[in-house]
Amino acid sequence: MCSKKVDQPDSINQDPQLNMIPATDRELGQLIVAEANYDRWSNFLFPHSKSGDIYGRRKKQWSVTLPDGAEKSARIEVIPAQDEKSYTTKSYDVFLAVTEIWKSRGMTDQVMEIHLGDIAKILDLKENGRVVNMIMDELRCLYDTKVSWVFSFHSSDTKEDTYKNQRVLDTFDYVQKAERNHGKTKTTCSIRLSEHIRLNIKNKITIPVNFAARKKIRSSIAKALYSRLDNLLIQNPIYERRALGLIDDLNITPGRYRYKSQRKILLQTLQKNLHGAEMSRLGLRILVDIKETSDGKDWKCIFRTNESPTVTQTISPKSELLKPAEEVDYLYDLIKKRVGTNVKHIDSFHLLAQIYDKELINLVINEWKETTSKNSAITDPQKYFINLMHHIIHKKGIEWINPCESHCKYRPENMLF
Repeated sequence: MCSKKVDQPDSINQDPQLNMIPATDRELGQLIVAEANYDRWSNFLFPHSKSGDIYGRRKKQWSVTLPDGAEKSARIEVIPAQDEKSYTTKSYDVFLAVTEIWKSRGMTDQVMEIHLGDIAKILDLKENGRVVNMIMDELRCLYDTKVSWVFSFHSSDTKEDTYKNQRVLDTFDYVQKAERNHGKTKTTCSIRLSEHIRLNIKNKITIPVNFAARKKIRSSIAKALYSRLDNLLIQNPIYERRALGLIDDLNITPGRYRYKSQRKILLQTLQKNLHGAEMSRLGLRILVDIKETSDGKDWKCIFRTNESPTVTQTISPKSELLKPAEEVDYLYDLIKKRVGTNVKHIDSFHLLAQIYDKELINLVINEWKETTSKNSAITDPQKYFINLMHHIIHKKGIEWINPCESHCKYRPENMLF
């Protein structure tokens, strides 16, 4: 096989493998973007299902300094409906699923009609009576529960950070429709996310979430901690927390973990569920160690990150944390202008703009333009752009957004002629 000069640009005409890239496929695993405020405080807003706090008001309060120098008391207060529970980790999963459906429908401001089976599918659950009832309960909870944000809600409008009695859903209603000739019913809901949530997502006040990794976590206690760790470990490479501190963070009943041995079992449960869990950024994973505290009175978890090894990893993509926001916006707009806008792929376009540089993105755009102009069989050109970029990134020895195994079909060695 003849080797190609390193400085020679890739060309579709010289590389028949590119014509074998499928035009449709799963998009970037399930990296999604979530509304920033709800995800940032997810361990407080969406505790585990056995938390004793979900049947009453609860409040988190701290001091903040406003841009004008004034000292204020910030708080978040969760207010459930009378005699009803408030949010849990299940509520947040359903919230994320509804958000994905809303984005796939063009981020409309109108009320949407959603079949509960569509939500179950996004959650990787089989549609049956138990699952439909669970989803219905969580949707009702997202509608009934209110949250008051006082000097604590970040939005595109920097003048406004206080919202009282905000709901995740400002509309929720459902009907059961009989299927003809089958005697079955389909439950369909009329839903709309609240205005503040819709505006924040449209204005990119968001946080990336690895939804696929989140759904793999079975323990609701570990799931409540997962998003918080994902946010913390991006800023700090290591995070230590004593068991007693985690019990407080996660709203766990202290009496159940009175003894040190019981607290160790709790940490082992967290370790079992979170060790090796993929994070939202650049293939990082959460690693969890358990050690006894220096005073011998408790156990502690040591959380850190480590990039997953891959077969062809020789270059790491640029981190979005090091790229100025204006550069990300420029590249994002460039992709949309040249490749076209499709609401199904806007999250992926934004992630590509965050991580990869202008030279690489322009190279892929030029390759994409040449191929799509000649191949009328490509029915989803925006999706094809993502797949093409995936392939070219592997060819250049750069790591893809999500860690790829050796059998990834976009690696040159795995592609068929």
